[in-house]
Amino acid sequence: MKLQKQLNRHFPERGIWGDCLRTAIACVLDLDPVDVPHFNDRSDGRTDEDVGRLLNDWLRGRGLAIITVSFNGETSLDDVLTAAGFGSMGLPYLLSGFSRTGCNHVVVCQGYEIIWDPSLTDSGIVGPMNNGFWMVEWLVRPPV
Repeated sequence: MKLQKQLNRHFPERGIWGDCLRTAIACVLDLDPVDVPHFNDRSDGRTDEDVGRLLNDWLRGRGLAIITVSFNGETSLDDVLTAAGFGSMGLPYLLSGFSRTGCNHVVVCQGYEIIWDPSLTDSGIVGPMNNGFWMVEWLVRPPV
């Protein structure tokens, strides 16, 4: 795993979209952030559906897929990490929640803990995403 910081801080009012998602993916896949598309760049009017489609297409092109498990926002962060860690069999995974800087954010986890925050300000995860859910994601190689 190649732990590194994101290239862009999140300033949508300036037309700059944070790239924690691509950086977290790059960390798990031992890539540089510039080698992963900035799926969440919304400057072109992208929707959440567009982001998901672009991400899945890019992963599929590399023989990978993403498994996503959502947790209700009433679940504590500790309980989310316990459930994800128990089911992950040591694999790293991504956790999406809400950061101290007031926006959705993605960090890298392994086992029962957050092991890396790609934020330039170490903004962390302080609650569920602004849609009311936590999201845990594993990048996997599906069987052929």
